[in-house]
Amino acid sequence: MNKFGKYFEGKPIVVTGASGFIGSNVVRSLELAGARTLALVRPSSDLWRLQSLNQETSVLSVPLEDQHGLKKLFQIERPEHIIHCAAPIHLSLIEVDQLSHNQLIADNHLINIFKANNDVGGTLASFVHICSSTIYDWSPDRYILSENTALNPATLRGKLKLSQLNTCIGLAEKNEIPLRVGRIFRAYGPWDFNDRFINRALNAAFGGAAVPLGDGSFKRDYVHVNDICNGILGLIEDNSLATISLNFGSGVDHSPSEVIQIIESILDRKIPVIRGTFPKNIMDRGRYKADISLAKSILGWEPSFNLTEGLKQTINWYKDFFKVEINDD
Repeated sequence: MNKFGKYFEGKPIVVTGASGFIGSNVVRSLELAGARTLALVRPSSDLWRLQSLNQETSVLSVPLEDQHGLKKLFQIERPEHIIHCAAPIHLSLIEVDQLSHNQLIADNHLINIFKANNDVGGTLASFVHICSSTIYDWSPDRYILSENTALNPATLRGKLKLSQLNTCIGLAEKNEIPLRVGRIFRAYGPWDFNDRFINRALNAAFGGAAVPLGDGSFKRDYVHVNDICNGILGLIEDNSLATISLNFGSGVDHSPSEVIQIIESILDRKIPVIRGTFPKNIMDRGRYKADISLAKSILGWEPSFNLTEGLKQTINWYKDFFKVEINDD
């Protein structure tokens, strides 16, 4: 169902990082909205998430390191918007030298995109940057995060995200292109198969390894990827927006134990867990959730899924796509 009317019909829109979890879902949302989507991937990308797309979507192997390829893309396609989902890494950063290396890669990607746009006379009406809630400063007694919350990441990955955002802000200002930023909380939903908690729980439910579960005292804000995509498209559709950052979360936080209980209730079976003490993750402290009032007031956006509804939809997709049933042994 297209909830965006005719605004997107036929519009050329570039999605970087299109083979990833959020990027691929953005591509499918743009399809439903009628856009002419240009899905950029690396030559080495696994395209399993980009199956069965319609003829209005082009999957293009154009690395963001390739200045010539990007310029040619802008010359031929004249994109009106870019949704930048690409990230230089997919795993957790551990060493500081990894941070510096990946900062250089991320900056180079952004510089190449803006240069390609300039080289053909400028076609972009907006640049939408997909950022992360890990850029925020938070603590157990300061856990409701708004767009005005100080930016002070606790992790190297968060520092990379903030560095990427700052570069994006500078380039957008210099080139006078409206920058719209989506700050994403804990995404889940169809087409995700990374090593995240909800995926581990689903894998365990269908016969995989048991889920490590510590004391479960921390809580996270889980937001369905369809809701994220609706927010991202809303950032494009509202032409009155200049540069702005908006949170896309559910506004509700849940503990790992609560997530397990919801999945068990949906499937009517127990999920195998391993309880005990595990190495501390710096993010596993206290509560953590989005203040989404600004997105509601500016875009009229709010999540359409609560966690139970979102997990039901995700489980149905999981069973259908992977052709699995519950293992009762």
